[in-house]
Amino acid sequence: MQALPISVCSLPYSTRFQRRGPPKRRNPANLSYPQLSPCNNCTVAGGLWNCQSASKKADFISAYASLLSLDFLALTETWITPENTATPAALSSFFSFSHTPRPSGRGGGTGLLISPSWKYSALPLSDLPRFSFEYHSVSITCPTNLYIVVIYRPPGPLGNFIDELDILLSSFPEDGTPLILLGDFNLHLETSQSSAVLHLLHSFDLSLQSSPPTHKAGNLLDLVFLRNSPCTDITVTPLHTSDHHFVSFSLPLAPSHPPSPPTPTVSVRRNLCSLSTSSLASSVTAALPPLESFTTLPTDSASTSLLSSLTSALDSLCPTVSRPTRPSPPRPWMSNAIRTSRVGLRAAERKWRTSRDASDLSAYQSLLAAFSSTVTAAKPAICTPSVLAHC
Repeated sequence: MQALPISVCSLPYSTRFQRRGPPKRRNPANLSYPQLSPCNNCTVAGGLWNCQSASKKADFISAYASLLSLDFLALTETWITPENTATPAALSSFFSFSHTPRPSGRGGGTGLLISPSWKYSALPLSDLPRFSFEYHSVSITCPTNLYIVVIYRPPGPLGNFIDELDILLSSFPEDGTPLILLGDFNLHLETSQSSAVLHLLHSFDLSLQSSPPTHKAGNLLDLVFLRNSPCTDITVTPLHTSDHHFVSFSLPLAPSHPPSPPTPTVSVRRNLCSLSTSSLASSVTAALPPLESFTTLPTDSASTSLLSSLTSALDSLCPTVSRPTRPSPPRPWMSNAIRTSRVGLRAAERKWRTSRDASDLSAYQSLLAAFSSTVTAAKPAICTPSVLAHC
């Protein structure tokens, strides 16, 4: 990711204003960072390819994906072993590479090349049981919200594939975020086995995107399923380096928007310190009816008239002033026991400041030491690293 330019506001030096002493250092907190412009391009370019060993084709894969200006490329049969770190590094020349190798044995492996300007996180695999098929999933958060799941199912009978796929898809929330499920399913759509798989995917609102055959034998093995998003411009390109064809497509997706900042709270107050009692009495008396008629009013009318006069006088002499409140940092360590201890500490402090007695000072210092020790012990146990800075 390219570094953002930094603009520094500084006054031009003038000989009329001479500084005394050494020049002051710049405060990094005063540096101004320009705002990133929102993503205006809502068309995402994706790809899918059973590369059959990315180890020997890493340069070709990243160069070809860059030539097609792909935003992401799903790879199956990467044949990357857990010990192989050179191939992921080579695939990361133009893209970010996130993958899951086959734990043991030869072959297999799934991964995703993702645009370096995108923000994503790989979804953990430890929360789900080990399946008979291989998969890798990520969550995209910028420039759009998107789930991508790439699957490789080895050839052979279905076995528990339908039940396992049901468990995997159930782990994704149905919150309107588009979901892309794609990969080498090794299914022949004309068989009865594939109808059960399609019925399951239809129950998750995943629709199969029509495509030409993706294998040199004329079979459609590499499938693309989408939820909450249409798919356009599916292109299948034969490549001599694999018996599976290269699949590319476009997705019109809405850009993601950062969460709106919370509405600042506003406090309303009057500066009563500047209020004169004589001015208030004169203003209220002038607004009230004469005493003879005021004493004859019913109780409710007299109370209403008095309150109205007081309000008018306060608004005239001491108007309300609104100002935003200062946000307080999070304090998850502040428990009820610590609050109670703080109340007793403040009471002891007030008592000592009033009496100035040595015994009251000793009691206050004892409570202060106990309170400080309690807070110091509570902070590391409660605060996370991100919150600990505010603690």
